[in-house]
Amino acid sequence: MRKQSELPNDITKSFDEMFASAQTKLIAPAIAYTVVRLFEEMGKDVFTAIEISRRYRPAVCELVHHAGTNLHLGARFDNAYISREDRGVGKHGILRPIGSKRYKLSPLYQEHAFVLTEWIPDQVKIFLNRKLGPVIKLGDSTQRLAIAEDQDAFLKLLREQSEAKDSGTSFEIISFAILKVYLEKFACRIYRDTRTFTHEGGTDLSTDFGAVYQIKKLKITHKNEVDKLYSEIKTNFDADRIQDGRVVLIIDDITPDCKSYLLKKNSLKYFQRSDLLEIATLIRDAEDRQKVLRTIYEQFCIEYANDICARHNCDGYHCALLSK
Repeated sequence: MRKQSELPNDITKSFDEMFASAQTKLIAPAIAYTVVRLFEEMGKDVFTAIEISRRYRPAVCELVHHAGTNLHLGARFDNAYISREDRGVGKHGILRPIGSKRYKLSPLYQEHAFVLTEWIPDQVKIFLNRKLGPVIKLGDSTQRLAIAEDQDAFLKLLREQSEAKDSGTSFEIISFAILKVYLEKFACRIYRDTRTFTHEGGTDLSTDFGAVYQIKKLKITHKNEVDKLYSEIKTNFDADRIQDGRVVLIIDDITPDCKSYLLKKNSLKYFQRSDLLEIATLIRDAEDRQKVLRTIYEQFCIEYANDICARHNCDGYHCALLSK
């Protein structure tokens, strides 16, 4: 049997590209794992779309159990994942359509299939641990408690996740979790509006006391960036609301010159990331810090959890599909 270190560069490079291009769900690596498992189990190199679709669900569950998280893994199966040659497994030459919704596994992947069935899950786990870091731990109530009881560990997690290099989702989730628990102390409620259900343009967080928050993971260093941002806010919110100070901007950082310039823009209020982390230091009760961590995990699940495991009540330990 070939060793994992003997995989050709063409394969490892393709997986590097698949991981790098994955924004919300790891789809192409899950499909690749599905078809090499089919080759291993069925002893043939041509599969129908139905065969791939049926094997895909348990394949995703196998990856979930191996990686220890349901986040960023898989999505509901779509024939486009295998039929389109401009993306996914088609783009990387793993499968080739041969007509009548039948697909042939490339000779390169046939040659290394038995190594890939072990290598792919390991690479998925490495990638997700690097991408999600301590967020994976937050799904475990025992680990949440351990972090919540150590204020330094708690603040370190918030700081690192707010700095995550993603589309800004981590920054938004961290901001929401901190403000949600902190404002509860004053009998105020705050809500995170999803992309699907946002009821007012530009609103990321809404409240029961009339204020709205717009979150931008921006480091503002030039006055023209302030002008552009303020112009966008004026488009999304009426002037009276801005004048009354009921529109709050949350940004990553801002230079002193731009800070003074922004303050001249009527009554627009703002928080920097450092301000939010300072608010987090005021959450001194371990139970409240647990609420912050639980909120973070729940929001990551809303954004990134796949529905495959949920549809058959897989809890990460017992899986109806894998027990068949």
